[in-house]
Amino acid sequence: MTYGWNRRRASEAVALAVALSLSCAASGASRPVTVRWAEPAALAGELDRYLREDQAWARQLPAALRDVSLPVSSKELEAWLRTSAAQAGAGAAASSASGGGRTAASLLRDRWLARGHLAATVTAAQADSVGPLELAVAPGPRFEHGEVVVEGADFPGRQRLLETTLPRAGAPVRPEEWDDRVELLLRGAGEAGFPFARWALKDVRVDVERGVLDITGILFTGPRAVLGAQSCDLPDGRGAAFVRRASGLVTGRPWRESEVRRARARLSERGLWARVGEPAVYALSGLDTVGVHWPITPVERPNRFAAVLGLSRARDGGGSRLSGQAELRLPNLAGTGRRLETSWFDDGRGRSRLTFGYLEPLAFGTPLDMEGTVAHEVASDLYTRISLDARARLAVVAAWGLELGLGWDRGTFPVGEWQRTVRWRARAAFLRRRADPDRSGWSAAVGFESARRQAVAAVDTLTEAATPAGGSVERQTLLDLRGEGEIYFGPTVSLAVRAAYEEVDGEGAPIPLSEQYRFGGARSVRGWREGEFRGERVAHGSVELRVGRYSQSRLYTFFDLGYFRFRVLEPTLEDTERLVSREGTVRGFGLGLETRAAGGDVLLAVGLPGVWDFERAMLHVSLLQSF
Repeated sequence: MTYGWNRRRASEAVALAVALSLSCAASGASRPVTVRWAEPAALAGELDRYLREDQAWARQLPAALRDVSLPVSSKELEAWLRTSAAQAGAGAAASSASGGGRTAASLLRDRWLARGHLAATVTAAQADSVGPLELAVAPGPRFEHGEVVVEGADFPGRQRLLETTLPRAGAPVRPEEWDDRVELLLRGAGEAGFPFARWALKDVRVDVERGVLDITGILFTGPRAVLGAQSCDLPDGRGAAFVRRASGLVTGRPWRESEVRRARARLSERGLWARVGEPAVYALSGLDTVGVHWPITPVERPNRFAAVLGLSRARDGGGSRLSGQAELRLPNLAGTGRRLETSWFDDGRGRSRLTFGYLEPLAFGTPLDMEGTVAHEVASDLYTRISLDARARLAVVAAWGLELGLGWDRGTFPVGEWQRTVRWRARAAFLRRRADPDRSGWSAAVGFESARRQAVAAVDTLTEAATPAGGSVERQTLLDLRGEGEIYFGPTVSLAVRAAYEEVDGEGAPIPLSEQYRFGGARSVRGWREGEFRGERVAHGSVELRVGRYSQSRLYTFFDLGYFRFRVLEPTLEDTERLVSREGTVRGFGLGLETRAAGGDVLLAVGLPGVWDFERAMLHVSLLQSF
């Protein structure tokens, strides 16, 4: 929301005055500036710290500001308190342009006024035209707030609002804090149903002898308002209608400032538009009905096609081997927020996976986003698996969300002790989304699933009888944790970290190969083929040092690490159900390059599988096309 109170700080206005004065400064030798107390009495504690800060500040002043001081009067002081930061900056600009720029003494006095020493005086003296400029400071008392009176119409909760936002009697005076306090006051008025509340400073009374500041202001509220129509920068149609639905604002409800802020957050968190700006609030019929206009910038090319390829030498020396996947993502069909995506994956060794997904936002008029996924996976001569998942997501606060879901999967096995397995799953997860990839931030997902699996034993073709394992029902617990983050150390240097942990735990029997987790390849441990490692318990992570910006080209170096563990049945004469654990760790490292353009992106990564052997290096190529 935008209120009638300028948020520019006095410190920003001072910085602007210094910059303008410096640009207009005449050439010449710089004279030193010293700061001391006007009286020889020793001052310690906070005042002594202020003096040291001012001495460091004075050493960095431009030559154009090292001039004579300005006198101090009560009228000047009251005018300074009445003037907003923007007016102070404009006055400094006009003064500098005319050749009479602010002086070091006046700027130093402003520093003491901002600290609450409203009767502070600063005088400047110099022995000759080239001698050092000496600034003498008489800080005076630290002022306290006296009576703070706010005029205007009364409304329920007004007195409580004033008590919680405005300074109490006896509180130290800090003029810059009034920017924050007035904004809180106006937000509180907006929360009470007054979207056009305004603040005006009526009177400022400075009692130098008592060191007390009395202030009288006026809070203009107008009538209470209700929410009317919503509009946006998108053309009328499905896109604009979806914006109104996704905001969550209801026509006819009493105006609440917090609801509008949450509505903007909901729209931004969907990530469907390039920008969701500060909403403009306007009167529809009088001041008791208001409309909201959303400044929304659509994404120019919202749809994405990606192809990820991996090229390496075969481990047995039989030439090169190609693996990878392709994805098509349509995140905002016809501007309605509906999402359709499909992907195809092949590891180059007889295992492939085809997936379709669809998301319906705000399904059935609820705040839930419903997503359905169908996946079909085939591993030659090992298994065939189909899975169905339905998940509902709810945005809770800011970038956090909650996910609930149900799933079903079925696996069939041409060889082995099982003929097929059928599993029902229930899922709950907490989600956190990273808002802006061009800034430091992180995202995470923590999911927990409880499953009930039924296995049907294979039939021995010789005896036409089931294997001793027979049919069984087993409970499983599934856990998956994923997170990634990036810290920017400067405009073009950042450190990115990514980690994942997945585990499926049964009731003692080995987990079928189709239900185990896999990693390796361009999106986990580079230097290895896609999905080369599998296990009932896997963990993998990476660290990348990146040079460049996300929206532009950048170079990075990476180190990846992975861990896997699974159990196999190795019977002996003494123990026919003997289980043996197999586990291991793998690593990869290398260099990568990201090149981003308006039409598409190219990502290249050369990974080594834990050893400096370039004959075993693997090239990962990602092509991303926007349309």
